[in-house]
Parts: sequence; C-alpha cells; structure tokens
Amino acid sequence: MQRLGSGLVTNTSDVDCLEFDFGKVHFLSEPLVTGAKGFSFGVATLAPGKGHARHNHPGSEEIIYFISGEGEQMVDDQAPVKVGLAHASTSRPTFITRR
Repeated sequence: MQRLGSGLVTNTSDVDCLEFDFGKVHFLSEPLVTGAKGFSFGVATLAPGKGHARHNHPGSEEIIYFISGEGEQMVDDQAPVKVGLAHASTSRPTFITRR
C-alpha cells in the first residue's frame, strides 16, 4: 500500500484474495483495509457462467465496472438503482469476467 496525501493506493498484491465457488475477489478498499465507511471497492474475477448470490449492502454504495468479458447485473428487478437494493452479478458462460 502506498500513502497518497490523506488516502491510500492499494493493488491486488496488497490485500488477501478471497476465493469463492464463483471466482475470486480482492477488496482494495473496505473498512479493514483503508478505514473506508459506507463504500467498498475491489476486483472480482468471475468464472465462466458463474456469479454471486443476490445480496445487498445496507447504507452502502457499490459501483460495478466490467474490465473485460461479458456479464449480466441484476438489481432488485428494477431501475433506477437505489441505495440498499439487492443485486447479483453473473458472468456469461464463455467468458471470464473481471469487475
């Protein structure tokens, strides 16, 4: 980790890799890593055709940005996206998706 002013710059080699049946996640910003409150950020690699279970983050925001591959994002079966809605991400069957 590198300190930049009052913040921190982290990359995947600075944090633990969490392994799940759908893929792996490196949380680059969360309370335990940066002290962030109300926001988390990470890099997730979803295996082809896999995804995480529907869940929500009460009082917290989340940004989903696909780096490569293709996937689908379900957000409480509605739009626009509102804080606290349940969501799930799934990789297309033929792609490894990083988000």
